[in-house]
Amino acid sequence: MTSISETINPLVEKALSALNEFKTFDQASVDLIVEAAAKAARDAHATLAEMAVEETRRGNFEDKTVKNIFAAEHVTAYMRDLKTVGVISQNQFTGITEIAEPVGVVAGITPVTNPTSTTIFKSLMCLKTRNPIVFAFHPGAQQCSSQAARIVYQAALSAGAPQGCIQWVEAPSMEATSALMNHEGVSVILATGGNAMVRSAYSCGKPALGVGAGNSPAYIHSSANLNRAVYDVVSSKAFDNGMICASEQAVILDEKIEQAALEQFKSLGCHIATKAEKAKLEKLMFGAKAFTNACATARLNPSIVGQSAHEIAHQAGFEVPEGTQAILAQCTEVSYSEPLTREKLSPVLAVLTAKDADEGIELAAQMVEQDGLGHTAAIHCRDNNIIAKFGSRVQAVRLVENAPTSQGAIGGLFNSFIPSLTLGCGSYGHNSVSNNVSAVNLINIKRLGRRNSVITPFQVPSKIFQGPGALRQLATLQDLGKITIFTDKATLNCGAVSELLALLHTREEASSIQIIDDIPRNLTVDFLREAASETAGFAPDTLLAFGATATINAAKFVRVGLTIPEADMADICAGRIGLPPRISNPRLICIPTTSGGQAALSAKASITDTETGLERLIQSASYLPSITFMDPELAHWKPEVLAARGFETISQATEALFSIHATDYTDALALHGLELAFTNLPRAVDESDHSAEHENSREKIISAGSLTSTALGNTSLGLADAIVQAFAQFSGTPRQDLLPAVLPNVVRFNGSQPQKLVAWPNYETFQVPARCEELTRHLGIKVGPEGAVEAYATALENLRDKVGLTPLLRNMGMPESTFNHKRGEIASLAFDYQSHSGNPQTARLEDIKELLTACFRSQKWSR
Repeated sequence: MTSISETINPLVEKALSALNEFKTFDQASVDLIVEAAAKAARDAHATLAEMAVEETRRGNFEDKTVKNIFAAEHVTAYMRDLKTVGVISQNQFTGITEIAEPVGVVAGITPVTNPTSTTIFKSLMCLKTRNPIVFAFHPGAQQCSSQAARIVYQAALSAGAPQGCIQWVEAPSMEATSALMNHEGVSVILATGGNAMVRSAYSCGKPALGVGAGNSPAYIHSSANLNRAVYDVVSSKAFDNGMICASEQAVILDEKIEQAALEQFKSLGCHIATKAEKAKLEKLMFGAKAFTNACATARLNPSIVGQSAHEIAHQAGFEVPEGTQAILAQCTEVSYSEPLTREKLSPVLAVLTAKDADEGIELAAQMVEQDGLGHTAAIHCRDNNIIAKFGSRVQAVRLVENAPTSQGAIGGLFNSFIPSLTLGCGSYGHNSVSNNVSAVNLINIKRLGRRNSVITPFQVPSKIFQGPGALRQLATLQDLGKITIFTDKATLNCGAVSELLALLHTREEASSIQIIDDIPRNLTVDFLREAASETAGFAPDTLLAFGATATINAAKFVRVGLTIPEADMADICAGRIGLPPRISNPRLICIPTTSGGQAALSAKASITDTETGLERLIQSASYLPSITFMDPELAHWKPEVLAARGFETISQATEALFSIHATDYTDALALHGLELAFTNLPRAVDESDHSAEHENSREKIISAGSLTSTALGNTSLGLADAIVQAFAQFSGTPRQDLLPAVLPNVVRFNGSQPQKLVAWPNYETFQVPARCEELTRHLGIKVGPEGAVEAYATALENLRDKVGLTPLLRNMGMPESTFNHKRGEIASLAFDYQSHSGNPQTARLEDIKELLTACFRSQKWSR
């Protein structure tokens, strides 16, 4: 006696051989094979339908011919232009090329209810995707199913398909089916059958495409086209004696149309069962009358599946005329206690009454949830709101609108669902697919991803007035009808606001002016919310921010708040909402009184988180100013402040040049800004120099800050900024005062051999040493044997000492004992900041701790 393995192994081995040959076929060859096989199946549709009815004793000849034609014609038509071989898609924009490959040998499991049509369907899908299939047919449909497979296979061979591309188990058994599904040579299981078989397929430890049970409701709402709705339900329920798994199992009627609907059902040849007849149906079909204890364990009688209404009534003990379309039985609820509300796979239909749409939808949902999750549900309705509510509530992946479910669920006829005879139910029905299974489910798609640079727009204000006296150009601007001026106490007290107002009043055009002059150094959400409310009441066409960084940020946040009044300021400041791509009204004019004025030139805004004390930076085109004035005459600093600000510009320019986000545009700005600051800072801070060159040097420091700020608006800072932000959080020292002690060692670290590389599409090679060589040449720094990185770091230390800046963090208000205790926390915070930066290599926590120690003690860092 031949063992099961001796039966299955040769089939799978032959299929694997066919797979290898099939992989060499091109799309044209595959399509030729599919067309030939489909034509052969179409030509044999009647013969196969007759065989199926004779062998299974289920369904009817006429409808089985329709199903065979559907599988051969409609499915093939849908697949005709589908690419399943080689390159199937190329997207020049995304750079993604998709390449299709077969999934491998498929185990095909078919049911007794739709044997020949399912065999045709699965065979054609596998031919289209170059997957050999080995069938295990239902024992009750072995002969008709194998004949369907044989017809398709022979036609495929004649068209050039490989030997063994379609095979089947000759002696069906549960053991053979299990051995096939579990065979290591089988890649995918394509299972259509009962719940037990589908569960078995999913338990094999390999991809399985199976279907769940159906318990489809059809809700007929009072607004429906009643005659059409009833016609659809009858034509669907009677189709092949109700064996389509998507066929209606209950019709739910709105109370106000119930009687009219039942009369319409009767006019179409349906029988309305009496209470006594309903009880007989329950006994025959489930072996349990409604609301008896036996209902809990009741199971559908398989012998009635696919029988005619006349035959079922006769077996139940009452008579209906030959040709009766369906038997309707009125039920009171959806539950196991009403067994006729369960799946019946026969022309017997439960009838439920709903007092309104809410109850109708709820009853439909209950039907699906009772053994039919994920499958199919229908609604007949002309109210789009009711239809939408139905779709939201009912947990079925196929929601058929104003159409019969048997024909509507399988797609391609009444709607644009994918034509299919294997209907996935998604996670609702414990399936891997939530769509109609098709050829796309039987290909592996390889995706070839082109390397794409990250392209971001270079963003600057539409106008930048720059240079000594630039502010006077404010008088030339037009359309300043209503202006809200944001400023701070320092700017107000120095008289600058009075000068600004005087300048505005010289314009020929009259302006109404609102002044908010209490912008705090540390912005809060509450303050911004109040400022936005105050500003909204004035309804300005222009916001004018005049002062330090906080003032400019305040105006930016308020402007967004005015543009999106429904958004809460807390969400705006947290970056939790989508912002418009650009804001044109109100205009934002920024006039910074600090070096560089980065906030005035960039599409960024920042605010300190009151809970963590950390600065939150948000980037969006909504924060880009309309017009910016960069006037060095507005910045009046003492030499020590100017020295710190100038060195801050050098630090920011250095990090902009090192950044993985750097571009040719930002490099040009940062390099020139760094050169201006580096060469002019010593003279700019020399109080003994009263020459014109001294004053010019001070202006150059301001210009350097402006150039660098423009670069930083379009790139990012790095590790030095992360460390000083973290240290400042614990020491309270201004960040610019910390940079002289930190930057040289960060340059050494970034220029060293990376221990942890950074991955970024635009950063193709490690560039810091080359950048340092470029900087030393540009700045005229002599390079010794230690190389350009060390030469640049040393030059920074020399400049720091020359302009009188502190060389170590120890002098920044933190005792060494505190530093030793807090070093780990500072390093962790710096690491977090670094993760949002563009630093050219990732500093590990231990690296940051070592850098902190070296900077605290003014030691030269080395790896």
